[in-house]
Amino acid sequence: MVHKIISKITSNTDTGKEKEDVLAKLVGHIGKWQLIVFTSIFLVKFSSGTVQMAIIFLTPKASFWCSKFDSNSTSTVVNNTCYSGCVEYEYDTSPMETSIVSEWDLVCERQWLASFTQTVLQFGILIGSIMFGFLSDRYGRRSSFLASITLLIIFGFAIPFSPSYTIFTLLRFMMGIATAGTMVVSFVIVMETVGPKYREVLGCVFQIPFIVGHMSVPLFAYYFRTWDSYSLALAVPPVIYLGYFFLLSESPRWLVSVGRVEEATRIVTDAALLNNLPTANIEATLTKLSKEILNNKTDEPKLNYIDLFRTSSLRKRTVCSCALWLIGGLTFFGVNQYITQTSPDPFVSAAAAGAIQPAIEDTLTKLSKEILNNKTDEPKLDYIDLFRTASLRKRTVCSCALWLIGGLTFFGVNQYITQTSPDPFVSAAAAGAIQPAIEDTLTKLSKEILNNKTDEPKLNYIDLFRTAGLRKRTMCSCALWLIGGLTFFGVNQYITQTSPDPFVSAAAAGAIQIPSNLFAIWMVRTFNRKTSTAIFFALGGIFIIILGCVPKIFWLTLTLGSLGSACGAIFNTAIYIFTSELFPTVARNMGMGVCSMSMRIGSMIAPFVANVSYSLPWMPTVIFGLAPLVAAAICMLLPETKNRKLPDSVDDVENFV
Repeated sequence: MVHKIISKITSNTDTGKEKEDVLAKLVGHIGKWQLIVFTSIFLVKFSSGTVQMAIIFLTPKASFWCSKFDSNSTSTVVNNTCYSGCVEYEYDTSPMETSIVSEWDLVCERQWLASFTQTVLQFGILIGSIMFGFLSDRYGRRSSFLASITLLIIFGFAIPFSPSYTIFTLLRFMMGIATAGTMVVSFVIVMETVGPKYREVLGCVFQIPFIVGHMSVPLFAYYFRTWDSYSLALAVPPVIYLGYFFLLSESPRWLVSVGRVEEATRIVTDAALLNNLPTANIEATLTKLSKEILNNKTDEPKLNYIDLFRTSSLRKRTVCSCALWLIGGLTFFGVNQYITQTSPDPFVSAAAAGAIQPAIEDTLTKLSKEILNNKTDEPKLDYIDLFRTASLRKRTVCSCALWLIGGLTFFGVNQYITQTSPDPFVSAAAAGAIQPAIEDTLTKLSKEILNNKTDEPKLNYIDLFRTAGLRKRTMCSCALWLIGGLTFFGVNQYITQTSPDPFVSAAAAGAIQIPSNLFAIWMVRTFNRKTSTAIFFALGGIFIIILGCVPKIFWLTLTLGSLGSACGAIFNTAIYIFTSELFPTVARNMGMGVCSMSMRIGSMIAPFVANVSYSLPWMPTVIFGLAPLVAAAICMLLPETKNRKLPDSVDDVENFV
């Protein structure tokens, strides 16, 4: 039976509240449409958990010893001891038969590289949060989300076949970028689809697949005991996400905010019919709302130091052309030299590279001329505007990004399949045959994006810090997310590293997060956002400090560590909901992207802090314990958002009472 609207939003006379009533009244707070969107998209969080927690069994703590010394060494072998004359190590095969530590000898002076690969992953998530936050606010939630899941699948299957640590780490970085897109965009879609009465509930439930992914990591590791089979197994579940290409529609709230009322009307009408609600006057209502949002712009000049390089002539002839030809020269000459040096047949490789040169030069020349001949007089306000006027956005950002990725993929795959093929001539010929289809696809996709014109206000990341109210919300939110990432990921890695049974510890830390999230649902519906978030930041810090003070008894440390992890799950769920309600619709994805970036900074630091336990056992619990206490104090600086409307514009934030 079709769900009916549960209740009307609490009456409020301010203009912002009326804006919130529009979409909520048209499609209801929750119904079949919202549940279909939610149940289809929330599965993507499973991979967020497996990707970020996979490090536990990629770099498990295991004994090692020197198995071969150089001819001048007379050392006596002692386990877990480094020797200057050692040329080969052997490793304990428990808990994993192989890991990236044993695969690439990440011990002794190379030990830091084991933590570094997780830092690089989180750095990728940081970059991806910014990139997909911008892309989804400019080009839509759906297209950005589909791009991220495509990259997630591609790089997931590439990682198990990494021939070296460098390639492995690079692929993990790309995986991080893709993961960020799925995390940030999917959550914003849910928040913009569900009415305010059920936003906190579904926001909490939305985190459960992440927890299930975390819990499944030791299960995958138990049955797949080598790092490559383990990584391959983790890459299989995301294949189901290809169904989003057929199931997911654009966020109507975003469509309204950028003036695409016709598309929003179709989606909202279908949603209203599905929820058994009237469809009269939907287009007129959305048109009025869209005009209100688009007309709510600030007139102050947005100048910064980049303007020194952004006069009309310098922008045209220096920045744009130099950027295009710098990237073209770097890629072309570097790739040509690399494939020739590494090829078993440098003559064939050099000839093939030369054959493609005219096409590259022709593309660069045409693109450069189009940009340089496009004269505009509009003032350039900030660094993103270098690439974001109608012409520069079209011809620089979109096309360059598409062709950069296309070039990276095309040349890389061609070289790889030729090098690894038993018949390189056949492989090279087959790869060449598919080239026209690839170019045609890229051309069509580029045109589709370039023709997507909107009149949306051009906000950017600098705008998050431009006004006093939004600046305060952004800085405090970033601090909360940074500490949340540092504590959550650090504590989970720390308790697994220091446990005599890492499978039990990892499973316990993951399992306790499901009841924690169910508790978080009740908490955010019952209590104020900032108060409850502050309380569990404080409790998490207290549990971790106690963990560092008690005797190292397995059940005791497991209990305290799991409680600390539970608090981490609760406050990380709470800040997702809390901070998403702090940012305006026109910049919400960018705001969440910056917050997610901050969490990545914390999670990048976390493995290094956890590994300090090898030399200073007391230090990790001090850092992981005190940081949440600081976060608890920061929470109190933010406004309460419970039962308040989602701000649509920057003015809504500044006028928030």
